Order: sequence, then structure tokens, then C-alpha cells
Amino acid sequence: MRPERIRIQPDGPRPSSVNSVPGMGCAAHLLGNSRKVEVRLDDGTIALVRESAGALSTANVDDRVWFTFHPDDAAILESGDSHVSAPDPVPSASH
Repeated sequence: MRPERIRIQPDGPRPSSVNSVPGMGCAAHLLGNSRKVEVRLDDGTIALVRESAGALSTANVDDRVWFTFHPDDAAILESGDSHVSAPDPVPSASH
């Protein structure tokens, strides 16, 4: 999932219009016209959110938040070996 497709909503009732996972803001970095926020989800996973200047959340470090995303923005990947091997080289033809 692309970090700019994720939104952070303040703690409160679970948002019903999108997929949502509870967590806590653990770092925030200003990057010119955007902000990178790291959210520690309740299972311990660190998730990255990139907010544009016109859509900054009010979340701060140590705030309880909802990490939210639209289902169409998620991709399911096969679990297991993440190593992708290169194809075998093709032998060169001798002249």
C-alpha cells in the first residue's frame, strides 16, 4: 500500500467507512510540503503514512490514532520467501 493512500484519524469510535487499524503515532518528520508519520499498530508493526500539506492530520507522537485506508488501495501479497531470484544468464554465442 502506498504511504500517501493511507490516512490517520484521531482516536475515538472505529471509523466505519474505511478499513481501520488502531495504533499510536511514534514519529513525525516534516518534509517540505509533506509530513511522514510512523504509526506503531497495536500488533507492533510500524506503518508509514505520508501526508500532503493540504491534508495533514492532527496526530502527534504518542497519540492514539486509527490507521485507515480504502480497500481499493490495498494489495494482497503472497507470504513466504520474499527473495526474487534473477533468471539464469543466457550463454553467449561464440563466433
